[in-house]
Amino acid sequence: MAIGPGILFDVDLQDVPGPAISLILKKLKKQIMIGEQFYPTPKKVIEKMLLPYKTEKAETGHHYRTVNYKLENLHILDPSAGKGDILDFMKDQYHYNNINLYAIEIDSELQYTLQGKSYQVIGTDFLKYSGDLYFDMIIMNPPFDHGADHLLKALDYTFN
Repeated sequence: MAIGPGILFDVDLQDVPGPAISLILKKLKKQIMIGEQFYPTPKKVIEKMLLPYKTEKAETGHHYRTVNYKLENLHILDPSAGKGDILDFMKDQYHYNNINLYAIEIDSELQYTLQGKSYQVIGTDFLKYSGDLYFDMIIMNPPFDHGADHLLKALDYTFN
């Protein structure tokens, strides 16, 4: 039996108790709604995003403009944090630099994941965020829908 785009079950759903069906369908609906927008950021992409901030010269064969800006004593936001891959990388690489990492995430289960990693979750929908915190850096892998809106919003919440 198939339900939704590419979702298959090996069991006859008629044999599954009603409450279990409700739970399965609720989870499926959530996966379909966010699944197309949730793409974890691969470590290699995060490394390239932060390469200009590396202190040692990269041996990649690529030429990158190095930034005269150290990642220390900063307030940094990932406004589409997902499960925290970008924040995890930053925490691992720059933990000694006294950086403060913040997250905004729309999915409640992923919010719990972020809180479990001790990140400060300050909102649920970046496009509706109206907090009073501003950031030295906003680093993100925005969702495909409204990606430009996320970039414009980020400009509103960064220090000049």
